[in-house]
Amino acid sequence: MAALVMTLLLAIAAFATDLGAWYQQGQTQQRDSDVAALNGIQAYNRAVLEEFELLGVASWAELTNTGRSQVELASMSTALETVVGLLEVSGYSFSTTATMTQLSPPPQAAGASSTFIIIADDGSEVLVERVGDELRVTITKTGNQYLSSIIRDAPEIIRSGAAVMSNCGARCTVDFVISPPAKGFEADGAGDGWAPLRYGTDEVWAVNHHVDKPDKGSIICMKRSGAPCRSNGQQFSLVTPDDGLMFTAQQGVDHLDENLGKLYFTALSTESYVDPATGNEESDWSGLACFDVAARNWCSDAFKPLFRDNGRDGDQKVNATGPWAWQNSAGTTELYVMLQDGTLACVQASTMSTCGTWVTPVSSLSQIPDRFDDSELIEARIVGDKGYFVHKTDSNASVLQCWNLQTKGACWSSPVVEPTMADPKSNATFLAYDQSQTPTSICIGGVTTHRCYALSNGAYLGDSLPGYSDMLDVGAGKFSSALEWEGKRVFFSDNKGDRTFCYSFEDAASCGSLNQQDLLPSSLAGQTTKPYAFGLLEGNCIAGLGHNAIFFAFDAENLTKCDTAETWIQILPCACSDASTGSRFGMLSVPTELLDVVSSLEATVVQADGVELYTDLEIKETGELDLSVADQTQSHLSLKLSAASLLNNDGTLVWTEAYHAQLEVLVQPTLSK
Repeated sequence: MAALVMTLLLAIAAFATDLGAWYQQGQTQQRDSDVAALNGIQAYNRAVLEEFELLGVASWAELTNTGRSQVELASMSTALETVVGLLEVSGYSFSTTATMTQLSPPPQAAGASSTFIIIADDGSEVLVERVGDELRVTITKTGNQYLSSIIRDAPEIIRSGAAVMSNCGARCTVDFVISPPAKGFEADGAGDGWAPLRYGTDEVWAVNHHVDKPDKGSIICMKRSGAPCRSNGQQFSLVTPDDGLMFTAQQGVDHLDENLGKLYFTALSTESYVDPATGNEESDWSGLACFDVAARNWCSDAFKPLFRDNGRDGDQKVNATGPWAWQNSAGTTELYVMLQDGTLACVQASTMSTCGTWVTPVSSLSQIPDRFDDSELIEARIVGDKGYFVHKTDSNASVLQCWNLQTKGACWSSPVVEPTMADPKSNATFLAYDQSQTPTSICIGGVTTHRCYALSNGAYLGDSLPGYSDMLDVGAGKFSSALEWEGKRVFFSDNKGDRTFCYSFEDAASCGSLNQQDLLPSSLAGQTTKPYAFGLLEGNCIAGLGHNAIFFAFDAENLTKCDTAETWIQILPCACSDASTGSRFGMLSVPTELLDVVSSLEATVVQADGVELYTDLEIKETGELDLSVADQTQSHLSLKLSAASLLNNDGTLVWTEAYHAQLEVLVQPTLSK
């Protein structure tokens, strides 16, 4: 009996010993998971901001699905690396790599998470998951067993730590780039550029035009400093993985959608597609190409075939032009592409699918004297819900047509057929405005004159705007493209020389011209630009691209170098749970290095509800902007920073580098309840 009692007492003592060890082990696992979660959430948030900066965006809303997945994967990988590093300091060791079981970037659906699992060498399972603003680290480990195996198996001990960002004393930093005024550079990439397109605050994109050998051309991305966007210094190939070789148009009409982060342009693909008219697979289709600038890769649907090239204009010729973007009443962006036979095709930007089943001729071809000749020489303007398209025919006539994009029908009773003009390839199409900046007519500009037609009904309004001929005396006369600016001026490119010409609607007279070579940095002194087309960067700064991808920029007001820059940024609040100890919006700090190179720095701040906090507030002297005065319930603030560069004695810009501004709010990570 005494032996039995002694055995029972020993078993109880053994169990009590192991029970104490399990309790201590649970405390250790809890501490480890708490520390890992606190540091993991900070690492995750820092990585998200760094990825945003690399991609040139300010929020998740500006990314495509591919872009969101890219940022989430990179940020969760950083958080995982931080968690593993801290656990190794605590004595864990890891010989295996983590497994991703789910990736769900913001905005997450209910119950969705981004989840990684890694197994430690001692068999412990570490689960790292993010749900909403919370990062949770769960450690599962079999209890250490010493004496109690005669009574029971060791239990699994599971401990979790979860952390969020709140406002308890440390800094929550939002970082974004302030770029200098645009300057000239020679784009790194073979082929000629065409219209420059701005993306984010610091990137300029362009598609090499008239590329008949895709391996000789590029989709170009350059920072406004002149450096390539990619760290390897390379540009993006016009050869897609699935859609063959992309030949590009003689004069591109490209569109970069900032919200979708995608670049669209017309091209010819050598891949085969089913021809709905014959049911046969055919190659050499002209259509719409899509490149994801946010993800730095081709879109999942990289090409939409629209027109079967029948060879009547020779091999490798793109028989479609566009796209021109229009947002319908539902808020969906539609892209319009004109085909060689006069058909207008509509493609939804977000899906690359045809808008319904609608593909309809703009107007009766019987009203046009000859078939359309060169689909690469179409130009268009969209005003409200109407599109105005100019197309060249075999006999060198210019056909001007109006199409109502809302009702999908012609808005003029018949197209305007402009008789043979001198060198139609050098004609520029542009909108004319009255002195109140209201568009009144659409004009076809030639070497010696131009003809204008009323937007309302196509009625002929006259041969020449007052003072138009004054621009012709000093130019080579090759006006290949035009850009209207704020309804005040229109700029014409002289693609056989190095000049840009200006006409003022406010003054109803010529406003002079400028020589692009005067705008180039000393490293490009003497280079011939032969300007092809323009694009607006921001404010008064207009950019142009020309022969051999020479980029230049000028101020639209004074026709000199751009010396001012604007940056729009959406300021998202820090995730704070306790408004009593801090605010979601705090102090914006501008680096002193920037203050030293600008003559002025102004800020305009608008809340999400449209209420203005500041308008053109000068902050150069302090370098700080108090955003804590904002309504703390707002989803975001819109901030515009406007700066003017100091100039050296020789008139060159002092501000040439991009700088980082920081928004700081008193917050720190805390454990979730």
